[in-house]
Amino acid sequence: MSDKVTDLTFLGSFTGNDTQKIKRYVQMFLDRAPEQVEEIRTSLGTGDYAQLKGAAHSLKPQLTYMGIKSMEQEIRDIEEFSGSGSNLDALPPLVEKLEVTLKQAFIELQDYINTH
Repeated sequence: MSDKVTDLTFLGSFTGNDTQKIKRYVQMFLDRAPEQVEEIRTSLGTGDYAQLKGAAHSLKPQLTYMGIKSMEQEIRDIEEFSGSGSNLDALPPLVEKLEVTLKQAFIELQDYINTH
């Protein structure tokens, strides 16, 4: 991917553009989000839609903080579909897109930490 999927403008505004605070929030995201993505993937695989909904719900605000705008609708859809039991056939491609996008986001955010 050549286009960035993250935008730390909101996080900068939230922290008063304090680089150390931004790095702390980014590191917390990098520490937690891969586990949440794994929980989403596992829950989808086992059909545990309640757990899938919970994991998507907890990841949703973090995507906003990290400026991953391209996934805002998808994470809402994952949460809604898994909670309502509707459109379940849409979940696998949504989760796959989430995984691909967050893989890129993790690279970008790690680069931010390494260069600031």
